[in-house]
Amino acid sequence: AIGFSAPARVTYVPPAAEAATKGFATLLRAKAPLWICDAYAEPGALAPLASILPDGRLLTTQKRIQPDCITEVWARSQGVEVKVQSKTLHDRFVVGSQHGFLIGTSLNSLGKNHSFLVELNAVMRATVRDVFEELWESARVPW
Repeated sequence: AIGFSAPARVTYVPPAAEAATKGFATLLRAKAPLWICDAYAEPGALAPLASILPDGRLLTTQKRIQPDCITEVWARSQGVEVKVQSKTLHDRFVVGSQHGFLIGTSLNSLGKNHSFLVELNAVMRATVRDVFEELWESARVPW
């Protein structure tokens, strides 16, 4: 027996600029506040999500905390709280108040590399949100 699986909505994002625009439009459906887990996050890649970043959280790695990348000034200007995780972060995901997505590539590669955005059902979104909370609690403020 294969079992039962809830219908999933999957968005394919091929390597093309117009596909990146479509991908970010899909992610905007998550709604604020947005929680992002992306080890390779960059301000430019988060710009298309600026409307749902305020009061959100970004979990990334210490490598991204640099003068030309994620800074305290940038975080304050976006209204987003930032923490770094010393554990290895691999999977990328975003969880908002309305929807959540597993992302096959870092946001800075969306539209540059082929990727899938897998929309989470309510149960999966709650599980991913719980995992985010656990990671967040063990992470530290970078500045």
